[in-house]
Amino acid sequence: MKKIIRYTILGAFLIGGFTSCEDYLDKAPASSLNDSDIFGKYETFQGYEDQMYLYLMEPLAYPNGGMWFSDETHATGSPSTSYLAIRGDYWNLLYNGGAGVAGNTSLFFSNQQGGKIGFWSGSWYGIRIANMALSQLPTLEAAQTASQEQKDLLKGTALFMRSYFHYTIMSIWGGMPYIDTLLTTDMDIRYPRLPLKVGMRRSVDDMLASAQLLPASWDETADGLLRPGANEGRPTKGAAYGMAAKALLFMASPLNNEGYQYDETLCKESAQYGWEVIKLADSGYFKLMNVTEDKGDPGDNDYKRNFVGATNTSSPYTKENVFARYFNWAYTSDNAMWYTISKLFMPLSSRGTAQCVAPSQNLVDLFETTNGKLPEDDPTYNPLKPWVNRDPRFYNAILTDGTAMYSNYTVQCYAFDQNGVAGRDFGSGQSQTGYYMKKYWIYGCVTGGNKTGVNANTPHLRLPEVYLNYAEALIAAGYAPTTQPTFANGETGISALEAMNTLRHRVYTKTSQPILPDLDMALNGGQGKDGTVKGTFMKKIWDERSVELCFERSRWIDLRRWHVAHLDKYRNIYGMRFNKAQTQFEKVLLDKIVFEEKHYWMPIPTQQIGLFKDYKQNPGW
Repeated sequence: MKKIIRYTILGAFLIGGFTSCEDYLDKAPASSLNDSDIFGKYETFQGYEDQMYLYLMEPLAYPNGGMWFSDETHATGSPSTSYLAIRGDYWNLLYNGGAGVAGNTSLFFSNQQGGKIGFWSGSWYGIRIANMALSQLPTLEAAQTASQEQKDLLKGTALFMRSYFHYTIMSIWGGMPYIDTLLTTDMDIRYPRLPLKVGMRRSVDDMLASAQLLPASWDETADGLLRPGANEGRPTKGAAYGMAAKALLFMASPLNNEGYQYDETLCKESAQYGWEVIKLADSGYFKLMNVTEDKGDPGDNDYKRNFVGATNTSSPYTKENVFARYFNWAYTSDNAMWYTISKLFMPLSSRGTAQCVAPSQNLVDLFETTNGKLPEDDPTYNPLKPWVNRDPRFYNAILTDGTAMYSNYTVQCYAFDQNGVAGRDFGSGQSQTGYYMKKYWIYGCVTGGNKTGVNANTPHLRLPEVYLNYAEALIAAGYAPTTQPTFANGETGISALEAMNTLRHRVYTKTSQPILPDLDMALNGGQGKDGTVKGTFMKKIWDERSVELCFERSRWIDLRRWHVAHLDKYRNIYGMRFNKAQTQFEKVLLDKIVFEEKHYWMPIPTQQIGLFKDYKQNPGW
């Protein structure tokens, strides 16, 4: 019988290259486990599949990581991923971005096997495990030990994860082979790269197939009824439909179409599957969390619990998470906090290091006032009190000068006082924008503070993104903002305007009243592809997306798929210079992102190129 070690060693299209599988297997240690030991029972089969979750990437787990490669942040030091991306150094980003501590590897690529091995390497590992699981379903069938529901759960999970990992690779590197069979050393594995739409369509097909097998909630399965809440984080029907809609919108976006225009047919299809998730939310399976001004403690803030745990030991989780990996590595004074979160966005005065990644003025300017207008369009906006009366999401995401993060700790990021001396937390190796990132940082998590550890998480798909994807797809498909679409299955969905206002209605004041006004129904439709035409509904969607999903590894993907990342508007990174008394403010240009046409796709690791003639490098690399 085959040894189980063979199922955990990954072959072609993985980190060792297309031809290394046989050598790797020859070195496998002996094991007494065989096929039926692992795949003959539901519990052990599921245990095998659970390895896939290790390869769902969490950029926050990298000491100099984070997937902030665009105009929403500014970085001051290498080897942070943001610093390398700003300089267009994608080769260095590919191999070294995010590294910096013994045992840690690049955010994208690694020759190691294990959990933190990067988007490229980890995704191919995950695909291999999914294909192995699917190939072993007959073993479980023959054993006659599992119910039909259990077999459906195993198959649905494997299909979902195979699709998700392929989507991850293609969204970063473009069209790839779609590996939907278990590769062995005696196979001809010279697979050419598929056009992106062909490969992405196969990913969507897998995702939709998984939606037919996965439950709306694992708590409604036989196993879940016995162990309520024990399966949080596993893919569901809603996650499958949501990811199918997301993949279709990526396919439909200007980057991937002739003339850099949206594909209206694919947009309509995307909206239809987004509507499936919205219906599940209406039935109580998901829920938008109310957003209030951040009091610093996620225990008092439902929205904050999407990103950090409410206690030192709890994982970030709300019903707003459609799909998420619950990252349980606490950042504390003696472990991860020193090596991950601190290096990313804390000041030197609070366990930080000189690789600070700080929010840009570009992003700050996209947060509306409480009147529902951008600062530049609101006559009541006071430029000498720029952070007053802003969308409550601003106070959850952005840390401003003078904000207390503990009883004895206040952030000081002013550029100069009456003597020309900068604040303690401003300058070289620290924030040069005048802001710090707050989304993953909570009150008390400072030197001498009362938080010894906090779990952080970047959701893979939240319900707000489902609404945003849905609205964007409808407008791009040619629907007016107020038009309710009729889908191919005969159902009528909500309009783009209704979707956007549903999202905005859960932004609350301190008195628990909705604060953001409805979007103007008179706004015209139109693609507004360059994002500069004021008044277009699409620009409102883009702006709302930039605010709601800030720092959630969305902005870089979005600017690329919209094909606007090369424009100066999105390359110039600004900060704010102000004095300690906050009576003088000046918007200043800090950096200009190096972004050419080749930067729309990451380079493929050189180890993978040249193995056979049909496998080509991305243009320009």
